[in-house]
Amino acid sequence: MKQIEAIAQSLNDVETVVSFIGVEETTKMGVAFGMGVKGPNEGEIMIRLKEKRERTSAEVTDYLRKHIPPYFDGKVEFIDMAQMMISGGAIGAPIEVKIFGKDLNVLKDIAGRISDEITRVPGIQDVRVSLEEGKPEYTIYLDRRKAAKLGVSAGLIGQEIRAAFEGQLATRYREAGDEFDLVVKLNDDQNDKPSDIGLLPIATLSGRTVRVGDIANVERGTGPVELTREGQKRLITVSANVSGRSLGKVVKDVNRRLRGVALPEGYFIKVGGEAEKMNETFYWLSWGFAFAVLLVYMIMASEFESFVHPFTIMFTVPLAWIGVCAGLLISGTSLSLTSMMGILVLAGVIVNNGIVLVDYINLLRRKGMDKIQAIVLAGKTKLRAVILTALTAILAMGPMALSHERGAEMRAPMAVSVIGGLLVGTLLTLLVIPVLYCIFDDLTGKLRAKSHKILAE
Repeated sequence: MKQIEAIAQSLNDVETVVSFIGVEETTKMGVAFGMGVKGPNEGEIMIRLKEKRERTSAEVTDYLRKHIPPYFDGKVEFIDMAQMMISGGAIGAPIEVKIFGKDLNVLKDIAGRISDEITRVPGIQDVRVSLEEGKPEYTIYLDRRKAAKLGVSAGLIGQEIRAAFEGQLATRYREAGDEFDLVVKLNDDQNDKPSDIGLLPIATLSGRTVRVGDIANVERGTGPVELTREGQKRLITVSANVSGRSLGKVVKDVNRRLRGVALPEGYFIKVGGEAEKMNETFYWLSWGFAFAVLLVYMIMASEFESFVHPFTIMFTVPLAWIGVCAGLLISGTSLSLTSMMGILVLAGVIVNNGIVLVDYINLLRRKGMDKIQAIVLAGKTKLRAVILTALTAILAMGPMALSHERGAEMRAPMAVSVIGGLLVGTLLTLLVIPVLYCIFDDLTGKLRAKSHKILAE
């Protein structure tokens, strides 16, 4: 733990390093919620990064992963606290392969093969299996006949051993209004071997003193294994972190690897984790985006009193997608929840430029101007207004996209999406929307003429 702390503190981007070793009163609440250390053989190091830093949290994690040396019979895992907050406090790995079945040994065998397969996928880090070995512990087997003859109960032995190892409150010392607990326990060098437990004295009900080793055997072993069920089915989870690649690409490669894993009858695999949550989030955001586009179209249709002109303006939305894809590609940002939120924002923002342009074209035509002349004059007149409107939003999003402060990893994708969509969408709006206006106007004119001809006949 001290070695890892030293590595973390050597980084200029790290502000605070806090360590927890073993289960204490302050960490029991975290354990109840699936956080923190869960036993005396585990530890946790929480690292707080500076507000202004050169590295992102992902880059700091990669640095630590490369510089922390491998430990014999030990593992180091990384948890993204920011991602945990986004997911509502639930800690889940980016990749989770859930294996369902009945027999625990068969599940362990399948989990081992899947672990070997996904380890070969580029970008996969920190592969771990949920079914771990039990925690090391000392087991005391009591000879109940001997204990009964000597008047010693199992509860009494447990109390004495707990007092010797964890300590027992003897009294309280008060001084100047402050109160201090006085706890009595064995020295650390007297409780690290099974033979030390056997030498502990126990006071019997008859007043005699016996040692634990006289009425019990102390053996070293492992504790029980934690078993997990989902939908009343036993499962083992193979989880992993992702580094250096987008989650979507890694999931595709993992699914390709999983197709080659043969499963016995009655056993099946389900890919979960952040990948599952991401697919579910994208599904609902897609519906939200479709509803937003429909709502914007309905509002414009009522304003223009036409179904054609709003349809022309709505073409600015796919034009903005080009800028979003280009922005994400240039910045090396993957499509995520926050970038999808930026696309959702664009649905209501990018149409403003088209509205300004088309509305002025209609105004000029109502004054008697020719269609082509109206389009050209509207483009010249509204060029400055359209560019300044888009430039204002782009410059406002600039600091969010370029920021390296705490939390920038979550905000930057949304800013990149909006900036890319507005930049490219605005430029293409000035070129494409006039052309589409002319095409759709000619088309509706021909359809109107045909309908009048049919009605006249």
